[in-house]
Amino acid sequence: MTILNIQFDDVHFLNDVKFGSVEFQPLNFLFKNKPKNLKSIDQLFDEDMVSIEEIGLDGRVEEVNVKNFSKDFLFVADGEAIVGAKQNRTIDKSVILKPRETRNVDVLCVEKGRWSFRNHEFSQHNSKLSPEIRFSKETVKNYNKQNTVWNEIDKIYTENNQYSNTSDFCEFKEE
Repeated sequence: MTILNIQFDDVHFLNDVKFGSVEFQPLNFLFKNKPKNLKSIDQLFDEDMVSIEEIGLDGRVEEVNVKNFSKDFLFVADGEAIVGAKQNRTIDKSVILKPRETRNVDVLCVEKGRWSFRNHEFSQHNSKLSPEIRFSKETVKNYNKQNTVWNEIDKIYTENNQYSNTSDFCEFKEE
């Protein structure tokens, strides 16, 4: 308990999350010494200080190249959706890039029916993978993560009587 008092101003309990028969109680920790130079991918997209591109002309389904042009650290969160390039993707593992760092970042496809350029860079999207999909992908072996994500997206479309010719998570519309 001492470490909580040293590191955090306060802890807030968020709404319960249920996954099957398991129930989670998310917590929001308010840091006492929050880093001032840590920004989200959305913030740096808004400032035009980040670029995300396919790797090479052929691209790689499982990785993209992220360039942080800012003087700030860039936080790229697991589940963030990015759109464009050869197919829409989601970040597979949270990472922090140093100021002015370029790095390949692990991603998963959230649009299985397309592999052709719309443009050469990705852009931000307001979608994030649900906690259920993120949990599902983490419960399987690495080589099966992609199929798990696709199956979960297909299930969302089926349950909501919707259709996408590319099975695009970012195209799904909640009613």
